[in-house]
Amino acid sequence: MVRNLTSRMRGTQYQAALPPAWARIAVGVGVIFGIFGQLLQQRSMDWDWPMDLSVSMGDFTTPMAAYYAKKMGLPIGRIIVGCNVNGGLWELTHRGEMKTNVLAEKTNTPKGDCACPPDLERLIYDCLGSGEAQRFGEAYRTGEVYSLKQEQADVLHQAMYTAVISDRRVESVIASVYTGSTYLLSPYSALAYAGLLDYRATGGSGRTALLLTEESPICCADTVCGAMGISNAELRERLNLK
Repeated sequence: MVRNLTSRMRGTQYQAALPPAWARIAVGVGVIFGIFGQLLQQRSMDWDWPMDLSVSMGDFTTPMAAYYAKKMGLPIGRIIVGCNVNGGLWELTHRGEMKTNVLAEKTNTPKGDCACPPDLERLIYDCLGSGEAQRFGEAYRTGEVYSLKQEQADVLHQAMYTAVISDRRVESVIASVYTGSTYLLSPYSALAYAGLLDYRATGGSGRTALLLTEESPICCADTVCGAMGISNAELRERLNLK
């Protein structure tokens, strides 16, 4: 959907190329509005009662799309971001500093394998101003540690709650959710769900939450099959895929 819509915005000659971040964020905002519109139409939510939104960090475009959608008026409560062990975003929002020159570890959610999330300056700019965004950009360019005052880190923390989830826990969540409900999660969905569980376990709201994922389980078949102890053919059968 993202590739199709962004190619229509930019012209068909760009269809094969990965759309730029601004286009993926813009389409993400539209998708979130569409989902909330469906939920309201189905009376699965009420405009006066915000719904939490939990996502995986991925390439950071989905968290930013959620952030902008909330600012545009959607009844979104807390935005929760599940990160893999490359938890630079968690370090910044919880401890007020981030190492910008750390090599990323490879995980079973490779879209999030970045120690310093791309487009993070968008969030910093919107929350802390252009001067702080420039300071972050300079720290990133020179590979220095980017530090914030506690009150600045608190502002980012209020914008997005972050949690760090290990590969082992991702696989455990995939298996346990299927055992309990026969619902198949992708590793990115498992990140979002585990992040939501951590948020609630640390005193966060227990209100209804929407999990927004970027990938089907079939896109990460090896990880999902390994977590559940099944073959690729069995996975396709359970997903009703030929």
